Amino acid sequence: AVLVHCHHSSRDKCLQCLDLVPYPTERGLVPSTIFGRIFQGYTAEAGKRLMEGSAEARRRETAGGSTLNPLATRFSLTYGEIEFWSFAAMLLSVAPTSGDVFVDLGSGSGKAVLCAALLFPFSRCFGIELVEELHQEASARVARYHLEVDNNSEVPDACRNVEVLCGDIFVEDWSSATIAFSATTCFTSTMMQELGRCASKMARGSRVLTLTRSLDSPNFRLLYSRPYAFSWGNATVFAHQRI
Repeated sequence: AVLVHCHHSSRDKCLQCLDLVPYPTERGLVPSTIFGRIFQGYTAEAGKRLMEGSAEARRRETAGGSTLNPLATRFSLTYGEIEFWSFAAMLLSVAPTSGDVFVDLGSGSGKAVLCAALLFPFSRCFGIELVEELHQEASARVARYHLEVDNNSEVPDACRNVEVLCGDIFVEDWSSATIAFSATTCFTSTMMQELGRCASKMARGSRVLTLTRSLDSPNFRLLYSRPYAFSWGNATVFAHQRI
């Protein structure tokens, strides 16, 4: 399983991958198979087409910004996805426990939400997505998830309380989450500041994972920054904890 893209053999290590701890393969095989069935036939390119053809993208193209989210820009709609095994390792690094609540802020087709739900005993997993077309795609995948998981004894620890919401991450209340993920690579500085303000409503000890940009808030301490693999290549993940 590729956790980060490095220019050496799988037997070697470099500074880029030295500290990465993989999710146990034997525990992840059944979840990864189910994940593959849920997203069979769906590619990152398909998600990109949905994003680029969305009503929200057209609004930003004509208005120079979002009529739904005035903080956002056309660039912040750039689409990318997680990779199952690298995302599993990323979540493992912030030690989810039974009772934690996971949220994906900008959940796209639902991949991060369903990966988290399959692998860890979260009490709830949910996502928030602004683009209606992607939300509809995610809703269909969540329905498949429930068909695969709800009565499946092979994944007894998988979260059954899974949903996706269509809304604005800067408006919706996600303060109940204890682990949050947001692909912030294309966020503006203003968006990062607003994300920090919203995240500050989370309980002490909560963890927030961002990409490329560190969370802009004095209410969080940085746990680490390191690269992980995504659909477009490597991205630096910043892990923060609410203080």
